[in-house]
Amino acid sequence: MTRTLEPTKPENAFFQNFLGTLRLEEGDSQAAMACFQKAVALNPGYAEAQMNLGRILKARGDWVNARPAFEQAAKANTSDAESCYQWALSADHLKHFDEAENAYRETVSRAPDHALAWCALGVLLKQQDRLDSARDCYFQSIALNPRSANGWYNLALVLESLDEPTYAELCYRKVLALDGSYIQAHNNLGVLLKQAGRLEDARNHYLRALAIDEEFAQAQFNMALVYEQEEQIDSAIDWYRKAIATSPQFSAAHNNLCILLKQSGRREEAIVAYRQALEANPDNETARHMLSAQLGETTESAPPGYVRALFNGYSRRFEKHLNDALEYRTPSALLNLWTRSHPCPPMLQNLVDLGCGTGLAGMQFRDHARRLVGLDLSSGMIAEARKKQIYDELQESEIIEFLSDHPDTFDGFLAADVFNYFGNLHPLFEGICRASRKQGAWLIFSVESLSGSGYQLGPHGRFAHSNKYVHTLAQQTGLEVFAHHQENLRKEKGQWVEGLVYIMKIIAC
Repeated sequence: MTRTLEPTKPENAFFQNFLGTLRLEEGDSQAAMACFQKAVALNPGYAEAQMNLGRILKARGDWVNARPAFEQAAKANTSDAESCYQWALSADHLKHFDEAENAYRETVSRAPDHALAWCALGVLLKQQDRLDSARDCYFQSIALNPRSANGWYNLALVLESLDEPTYAELCYRKVLALDGSYIQAHNNLGVLLKQAGRLEDARNHYLRALAIDEEFAQAQFNMALVYEQEEQIDSAIDWYRKAIATSPQFSAAHNNLCILLKQSGRREEAIVAYRQALEANPDNETARHMLSAQLGETTESAPPGYVRALFNGYSRRFEKHLNDALEYRTPSALLNLWTRSHPCPPMLQNLVDLGCGTGLAGMQFRDHARRLVGLDLSSGMIAEARKKQIYDELQESEIIEFLSDHPDTFDGFLAADVFNYFGNLHPLFEGICRASRKQGAWLIFSVESLSGSGYQLGPHGRFAHSNKYVHTLAQQTGLEVFAHHQENLRKEKGQWVEGLVYIMKIIAC
């Protein structure tokens, strides 16, 4: 049939489109694509041919050329929602996010009952942290298709991000009611339950995930976390080892295993584990730093990736752990030194809290600064600090980079338990000098104490500094030690960590 038709009207777009559909039915996609390409060359506004061409290109993974075909189809037929949806999906896949959002919105404008478009728009908005808008899109999607497990799952994710765990839990349970084999829902629900302290319920969901896929490394890792929280250390170690066996490059499992071995006094095993972690992933900054710490090798500073990962994982329980378990004193010790050393403490005009964490030091100094800026490498810490509403500005950045970008800006620098992650303080002091308003600027900070001279990386991964080192460096960089005092900063394994708190005046930068 096709052979008798081919010579009839070869330059007719309708004919070429029709011929292409026949070729496609015969299973010859290459010939079909050639026909559709002829059709759109003859008539670029032929929506059906553009859609057919777009579908073939998309099926071949050629998103770059599929996108304009779907776009032309959508613009040629302004009442068709599907062409607009395919255009949006293609733009989204190619990371043309503004174009994708506009096309998704046009899709639901043409077809308000297009549940998939509402859901895809929600995913896009969540990726951009536009969480309230994403949630609204998921609501629309679920209202149109309440039996979509994926729809409920996506809603659960955004509710977690909005810090609404109760509603997120209900959504995960709805997912599992619709599809009991939804493995990621079991895992995520387990995480929520663990965060709520419901460890046995969390373990049950991890085990149900593992019953679906016994080599699900994330669930194995999460099982280890439950046992670790229950202080069943040997079981936790076993599960971390299972996760590593399943996924040899699972850096977090390597790191946690090493930490547990070290904390259990199994130093030689920890060293072996850190080396194995580096073999699996040479870019594992945590393993490299902590291996140096175990071997007694003092480096210049802790890698930013190590610090970021440490505090992102620690952010939600950081404050409670410091205050309840470690009897944390550094922020109050710094404030006491500040007020004792000044009969009438000056009001700082622009104070930056370097490594602000959750804002514990910032709270102490809020009344002593007209403007308070918080800075931290960890997005998790920044999120917790934001809840206190004490900072005029919060930034996620590396400290020396931030200081370099803000010359002649601040008259106060606060750093509570921050310099512990720097060995060589010289670049830091120089950066503070550059960022300071030269007349009357102050530096308020703490270090962990080291007898003798210099600085040293300890087995816990933090640096200690000697008083002599700090004084010498101050003289070299144009700072004057205005006051300092020996303090117990916090407890570690039941013993006080001794430190020094300082106030320096920036005089000759």
